[in-house]
Amino acid sequence: MDLPKNLKGYITAVGTIKLDENLHIYNVYVSDKIDSKNFLYTLKIELVNGVISVAKLFTHFNTINPKTVKEWEEWLDGDEDKYPKIGGLEIQLDGFVYKRIWEKDKDEIVRTKYIENIIKDFDHSETLNIVSLYGRELEGGEIEFAYISNIEDAELNNYIRIELGVAVRENELVVL
Repeated sequence: MDLPKNLKGYITAVGTIKLDENLHIYNVYVSDKIDSKNFLYTLKIELVNGVISVAKLFTHFNTINPKTVKEWEEWLDGDEDKYPKIGGLEIQLDGFVYKRIWEKDKDEIVRTKYIENIIKDFDHSETLNIVSLYGRELEGGEIEFAYISNIEDAELNNYIRIELGVAVRENELVVL
């Protein structure tokens, strides 16, 4: 993961995900310029029963636009011999192996599907997301996460987004 040089910035959008009555995720998109359409990083904040349970800082790693049915199948369906890249047991990125975090002991496809409601510049849009979370241990025991998403946005663009991130400790997060 490449950490941004400056973790200060402008909140240019906020996404809300309601997984169930007790579990909500807020994606805070931060840019270096107040009118930027691209974000430097995303702060993903998970609330359980209204209390922050975990916060993770993610940066963009790659956007992939599969062109063929076969390429889409590699990401979403897999085949008899191979799990799909989203939801399989592991994924390899730049020579590093990331193991699935969610239900890591299950020998099956594990991913979730949700709608993210995004507020940006007083406009509202929705994205459909199919995601899975992976991780690898770094020196010192810290986990680097790989958040792999198939996203269909409000303009019907469909693509794969890969973000890398780390957990943020409570004493490291200050909002001004």
